Amino acid sequence: MNRITKQLMTSAMLGAGLIGLARPDSVQADVVTSFYTNSSSYGYEIYHMPDLDQKRANLDGGFGLPGSGAMYCVPTSTMNLIMYAANHGFPSVDPFPNLWQLQSQYNLAGLELLDLGNNHMGTSPTDGTNGNQWMNGTKSWLDPHGFFTISQYTASGSYSPRTHGITQTAVSGALVAFAYGRFDVLGTLHGRPWVMRDGGHCVTLSKTNDGFGNNVIYVRDPADDPDSAGGLSFLSTQSPFGNRKLDADDVNFQYGVLASQWRTMTALNYNPAASRVSLIDQYIAIAPKSGYSFTNGPTFNFHFSNPYKMLGSKIPTSEIISLDGISDIMDMVIHPDHYWQVILTEDPAGGPPKLGPARRNTSQLKDSPVVDAEKIFFGRNRKLYLLSPTQLYCIDFDDDAWPIEASAILPGVGPHDALTYDDLTDEVIVLSIAEQSLLMYPSTLPVGSPPTVLNLPGTVLMAGEASIACSPMEPGTFWIASEGSNSIYGVSSSPLARGVSVEEVTFPSITDPTSVDFDDAGNMYVVSNGAVIQLMRNKAGDGWDEASADDAPFGGAVVGTMFRVTRSRTNHVDTEHEGPIWRNLDPDTETLETGEFEEDCTGDTDGNRVVDVEDLLDLLGGWGPCDICLSDFNQDRLIDVEDLLDLLAGWGDCP
Repeated sequence: MNRITKQLMTSAMLGAGLIGLARPDSVQADVVTSFYTNSSSYGYEIYHMPDLDQKRANLDGGFGLPGSGAMYCVPTSTMNLIMYAANHGFPSVDPFPNLWQLQSQYNLAGLELLDLGNNHMGTSPTDGTNGNQWMNGTKSWLDPHGFFTISQYTASGSYSPRTHGITQTAVSGALVAFAYGRFDVLGTLHGRPWVMRDGGHCVTLSKTNDGFGNNVIYVRDPADDPDSAGGLSFLSTQSPFGNRKLDADDVNFQYGVLASQWRTMTALNYNPAASRVSLIDQYIAIAPKSGYSFTNGPTFNFHFSNPYKMLGSKIPTSEIISLDGISDIMDMVIHPDHYWQVILTEDPAGGPPKLGPARRNTSQLKDSPVVDAEKIFFGRNRKLYLLSPTQLYCIDFDDDAWPIEASAILPGVGPHDALTYDDLTDEVIVLSIAEQSLLMYPSTLPVGSPPTVLNLPGTVLMAGEASIACSPMEPGTFWIASEGSNSIYGVSSSPLARGVSVEEVTFPSITDPTSVDFDDAGNMYVVSNGAVIQLMRNKAGDGWDEASADDAPFGGAVVGTMFRVTRSRTNHVDTEHEGPIWRNLDPDTETLETGEFEEDCTGDTDGNRVVDVEDLLDLLGGWGPCDICLSDFNQDRLIDVEDLLDLLAGWGDCP
């Protein structure tokens, strides 16, 4: 359809009064589907996600990548997420808002991929990007902005990322890219395929759905740049944006050199007779930083604060969710996948406490395996630690079996009052007020081995409700808040001082603090009298300032006794997740070519692969300026005649 024809159609349709048929419920969000009921009922879909090509050569004026980009799937899939964020409410994020599907932006996109891959991730043109480089490079790019939490989780032990868990993360407001390993099938053991990883590939999530046992996942595959011209010209042109549709089945596999362990993994386009299978085994999520808390009363209330939400997201800026029938909460911590809040409640009748995930008017609470548990906290290893008055326990919360069994780590010294996890040292830190000490339990501590004990000086005053936290910017320093003092104490072992050094922080606005926490930038969040006080290190680095209103999006939030802010975390372990098996394969020979490719369909706002009257009514219903609208096809924040002409050009069935 040429432009003159489109203009004639436009005039005729406007003359017929179609503007008056505009629907008031026009879709105004990029995330068009977002729900999670359980592991067999979920759905997620996001529009306007970029789909950059990774394979780029110095041909025909095109800007190439080392090795023609064959190993650049990780930086490319991640750059899709970063570009989406820049286009959706974070314009200060490099590479800034742009229409990346245009050929005129091709070389600029290539420069950005080179910068991310070479200067931030250390991508090798022969061996690709490993998981540690992936996480560190993404944080290096985004951390200076202070808007985002980066999460990365890799298959380990009984855990492996699966479609339903990845969907939970996306539904929580995150942008997700994942890697699938290419696993050689070495045989069969205990009725399960025995597999060994040998490289992998990274893609960007765009859609999932599960219905009636039919699990499907759609991705932006950076290797989707077909040579339609029969030559090399495709290495200097941007291929059409589109989704690769993949079947996703959860299958049990044996793994390891001796096939001594097994786990359930999501297999893509699984063929039981194949000698090589593709299994999801790693993902990274970029989510706007958020805070959460709870209050007790006639009903239990979750409090969510999302001041940095992305345009087009279904996540509200703030939210209070009530759950009926739950007794007083003792502690709450966010699940590693960010969708669930795991809560520990007490039983007014004197029975064992309840433990389990809860979210949006639903909960899955069971009897706690630790009958006198009072505090909980997740380690970066995805293990949940439970603290009783005299003992520390650990459970594998990713275990599908219930009831979950708890493993006692070690009886401690005296009564315990609070705990946290130090990601930098992989230690569980337990506070004992009665013993005036900190107990440090390495996550790999053999049962029966004593923890390291750090005795606190008497100048650290503590009593009542207490909290302890670690700052990622100050390794080895532990911060304590309690109702028994108006001060926050930072304590650390100081070899030079031959003892414990203490930094005391006091402000008139802080009295009887009940909670302390830190974000990735080292900002401190203190709960005092049910409100959040945000502190920032001063420019000299030797003290603290109370953040101004502009710098404190959580400041003044009304909460209960506790406030926690999301933090970047990874379960990457060098000894487990490094080496040749974690390299990326050349996508020329190892792509998911059996999956159906669906080119983006301009004009299709409801996702039914047909541009029709329903889509036209959506466009007309949103006519005029808008932040994020599905009918704003050129993403210029305005639905106008240009968008109408684009819709009419694609009228009918999608390609």
